[in-house]
Amino acid sequence: MAVINFVRPSMLAHYITGYPTMRSGNRIPVLAPSDLYKCAPGGDNDYAYMMINSPAMWEGVLATIGRGDLIGHSEYSDVLWRNQHQSELHAMIEAWTSAHDKFAVMEAMAQNGVPCGAVFDSRDLLTHPHLRARGMVTTIDHPTRGTLDVPGSPIRLADSPTTITRSPLLGEHNRVVYGELLGLDEAALADLTRDGVI
Repeated sequence: MAVINFVRPSMLAHYITGYPTMRSGNRIPVLAPSDLYKCAPGGDNDYAYMMINSPAMWEGVLATIGRGDLIGHSEYSDVLWRNQHQSELHAMIEAWTSAHDKFAVMEAMAQNGVPCGAVFDSRDLLTHPHLRARGMVTTIDHPTRGTLDVPGSPIRLADSPTTITRSPLLGEHNRVVYGELLGLDEAALADLTRDGVI
């Protein structure tokens, strides 16, 4: 139930037309040029997403991509016209974004008041300085895999701190479980090991 709030922008078309929102991929049909844009160097996860829902944001996009000449233009300033020319707008914006990496695109757009996010892949998440500094990514030592970066705990309680540790290897705690907890002696453990039980 809590996640329904994340689809509120997609409901805008329903509110405007009275019909169920149609599938649109990454585009928001009534907020052009809200979309996903390919970035350099062109890998599978080299994209930035932006949502343009005000004239100031649109002007920020134009300023960022070097098309300040279109600020105030009668057609380009009209969101209804932009909604009907999404492919043209997409090509114009992507010509600029594809020459920059996704983080540079995100930062440049933000400087001009445009909400834009780089599409993070798993490597981006595990190496992001902001997440690491806040303990949302931590490094553990694993006896067979070496050091691993893993997600930290999102639960932060001042009186109950959490520590992320590796999971045990298969059978690593057999002596504790079978010996100390179940009371089996070394001979019994050796028999279970020999017979392939543990």
